[in-house]
This record gives sequence, C-alpha cells and structure tokens, in this order.
Amino acid sequence: VTSIGGYSFAYCSSLKTVTFASGNLLDSIGNYAFQQTGLTTISLPASVTTIGTYAFKFCNSLKTVTFASGSLLGSIGNSAFQQSGLTTISLPANVTSMGTYAFFGCSALTNVTFASGSTLESIGNYAFQQSGLTTISLPASVTSMRIQAFQYCSSLKTVTFASGSTLGSISQSAFYESGLTTISLPANVTSMG
Repeated sequence: VTSIGGYSFAYCSSLKTVTFASGNLLDSIGNYAFQQTGLTTISLPASVTTIGTYAFKFCNSLKTVTFASGSLLGSIGNSAFQQSGLTTISLPANVTSMGTYAFFGCSALTNVTFASGSTLESIGNYAFQQSGLTTISLPASVTSMRIQAFQYCSSLKTVTFASGSTLGSISQSAFYESGLTTISLPANVTSMG
C-alpha cells in the first residue's frame, strides 16, 4: 500500500485502530481519508510524505499521532487535524509547510514540539486558532506567521523563538485575544500585521 485514497475510511465511527505492517511503503494519506472516524491513536510509517486536507478532521477521540523515526513527512494539509482530540504532537524535522486550519479548534492540544533540525517555514492561516496551547517554541527555520495563526488561544502564555530565528513577518491578528503575558520578538521581524 503506497497511498490511502480520499474518503477511504471517512465516517467509520467504530474504527478505533489502524496499524501498518513492518516495512510499509505508504507515501500519502488522501483528503478526508479518516475524517470523523473513531480513531484513538495512530502511528504513521516513516515513508509518509503528505497528510491530505481534512485527513483527520473531526476525529474527536484521536489523542495521539506519532511518526516513525526518520519520518519523511513534508506537508500537513489544510484542516488535517481540525477539531480533533489531540493532546500533544511532535512534528518531524522534514515538515516544511502547515496548511490553513491544520490544528484549528483542537481545544485539548496543549503541547506541540518540533524535532531537532526542523525545516518548517511557515505557520499557516488559523493553524492553531482556538487550540489549547499553553506554550510553544518555534524553530529557527520559520520565516512567516500567517493570519490569525494563534488567535483565541486563551491559554497560550509563552511563545519563544529558537536562537538564530529567521522569522520576518507576523501577520494580522496572529495572537489576537491570546493569553500571552510576554514575548521577545526576533531581530529579523520586519513586518507586523
């Protein structure tokens, strides 16, 4: 199996577990593939490079997503985990893009970490809006923070930037009505929406 097509398991509310055989060569998870299923956890093979739009949207019972060592995941699609039950997630180093609404409305999501050597370039529009984040440390590779990325994150008290941060722009309403108490902006920031 190299790909899981769009809507393959969508709305399978009784589907709690998906496992992948050792040596699996799965490359992509299609749009809506697991939307609104009963998954509680899933461990994705290192071979997966893309997670499609709405892939795990409305998976209210999904608490944990893990990525195999050496993960090749490069992109997380729009609304991939929107309003899921995620509590924590550690994103692989190869992820360069995070789509619009990627983790929108994940009210139980308190912790997001980035693997050492992260190549993430941008935080998408509304990516973490209305999430439960309390703190986040952004990798030096992030160059832009898009519209309303952390809007309404009322529990978000601290945002830190890695040494050598290349962040250049913070877009409109990025932290609107968040719980921030203090922030130190990197030297490369030239525009703020």
